[in-house]
Amino acid sequence: MKRLIAGSVLTLSALASTAAVAVASHSNGNGPKQDFATGTGHRFVSGPPSLPLGVETRTIMHVNAHSDPDGEGARGRFFVKREASAFVMGRPDLDFSGRVTCMTVEGNRAVVGGIITHDKLGPVHPLSPLEGRGYLGVYIDNDQVNGQLADRSNSFPLPTPPGPVCPPFTDPTGDFQTGNFIVHDAAP
Repeated sequence: MKRLIAGSVLTLSALASTAAVAVASHSNGNGPKQDFATGTGHRFVSGPPSLPLGVETRTIMHVNAHSDPDGEGARGRFFVKREASAFVMGRPDLDFSGRVTCMTVEGNRAVVGGIITHDKLGPVHPLSPLEGRGYLGVYIDNDQVNGQLADRSNSFPLPTPPGPVCPPFTDPTGDFQTGNFIVHDAAP
C-alpha cells in the first residue's frame, strides 16, 4: 500500500511539474530565441450590435508563425474560416489559408501578414478571387489564466500581400470564446 501511495505521489508531482513547464510565456526575453504566434481561436457572434437580429456567425482563426527576434525570416501558415447563418452585406463567408510573409511581435501582441494561397469559397468576397491576395491578422495573447481576459484577434484580406515588414494593424479585435493564442516576444 505504501508503494502505491508513494508511486501516486510521484506520478502527480511529475504531472504537476510538466503542466507548469507547458505554460507559455510572452514576456520579453524568456524562453525561445525566436518570436512566434501559434494557436487557434473560435468566436461565436449572434445578433445586434454586430449583426442583424437572428443572424449568427462562427469564426475559426489559426496561426503558426515564427520569425527571428527582429522580425526577419518570417515563416509559417494561417487559415480563417467564417460562416454566417444568413447573408450579411459587407460580411461574406470566408474560408482561406496561406503562407506567412511578415510578423511583428510586441509583448503579447503579434501582427502576422501573408499571401493567401488557397480560397475554398471562390467569388464571394469583394476582393475575389482571394488566392494571390494579401492577409493581415493580429493575435493578442491574454493568457486566460486565473480569470484574465480572453485572447483576442481580427484579420482581413488585403489587395496585395505585405512584404517582409508588416503594416500596422489598427482595427478593433474581438474576444474568442474558446481556443488559445500563444505569442512570444524574444529578446533581440
